[in-house]
Amino acid sequence: MFFNETLMSQMIEDEVVSQEDEFPKGFLQLFSCVNIENSTEGLIILLHSYLLETGFVPKDVLSDVYKCMPENWKSSGIFKIQYFHVNIPETFCWVTWIPLYDNLAVHGTFENQELEDNVYIKLKTNSYVNTKVDLIDPHFLCNIEELSRIFKDGFCYTLLALLEGNVNRKPSFGFSGLIDELKLLILKLLPVESVVSLSCVNKDFYNQTNSPYLWKLMYIRDYGQGDFDSVNEEDWKEMYKVEYLKRKNRQRFRPLPMYNPCHFPHVFPVGPNVDVDFRIDMDPALQQAFPLMRSRFRPTNWFFPGGYQFIRRFW
Repeated sequence: MFFNETLMSQMIEDEVVSQEDEFPKGFLQLFSCVNIENSTEGLIILLHSYLLETGFVPKDVLSDVYKCMPENWKSSGIFKIQYFHVNIPETFCWVTWIPLYDNLAVHGTFENQELEDNVYIKLKTNSYVNTKVDLIDPHFLCNIEELSRIFKDGFCYTLLALLEGNVNRKPSFGFSGLIDELKLLILKLLPVESVVSLSCVNKDFYNQTNSPYLWKLMYIRDYGQGDFDSVNEEDWKEMYKVEYLKRKNRQRFRPLPMYNPCHFPHVFPVGPNVDVDFRIDMDPALQQAFPLMRSRFRPTNWFFPGGYQFIRRFW
């Protein structure tokens, strides 16, 4: 009896863990504490869980953020929650969900209304809701991995970048959030055209792409090694420019391949092939009726004397 109870509890625990792995952290707890009225509310709870995963915390939350939804999070068909990010606790923002027929519009704005910068994304509700599953079961939400990628990349991280840019803070995610050593390891693998384009993005990218050590690695990668002991660090980019222009000029003035005047296209069409055009080898009746046609009268082109006329008379 004790063994059966232990086995049953282990099975229930494994099921809960598997569901937690499928959904974001704390979603099942938030879903169980709210009596949702439609599928849109369940989708908003899931998006709220994605915001919590990326570091956003609802304002005036004294207890665990995964215990229940914030107060007054929905009113008259509009859902609105005020957040701050753990990296920037002094800056607040509003996130608003507005259902529009089969779409769900999500807006992110600053608490200060004087700032006009905002983040916006529109989601297709039918793409992430399975209408055949009861609303009591959280598995009525489908395509969770796709929704997580789209919402985090298109809204959560974009809103975080907007908040960090407002306080002139270095980005804490993405390529800009990496250490300088990792950035150099990535940049040295890119084509030179991509490196030059990155230098026009912002000041941080400009400083990274103009590193003498980076241009030294790119010069050795594209133009081979040599005796570079006497080269100054500031000269690597100029040396790369010189070699790059030389290669472009060589490609521009490379002679074109000469035309072969002895090669002429076929002027006259090729005659009918008995085996292919008339399908004699595929028809046993024709082979039995004309057994000597393939051996004696096999015209290969239009210049065979009397061949085509013979076939015309025979057929």
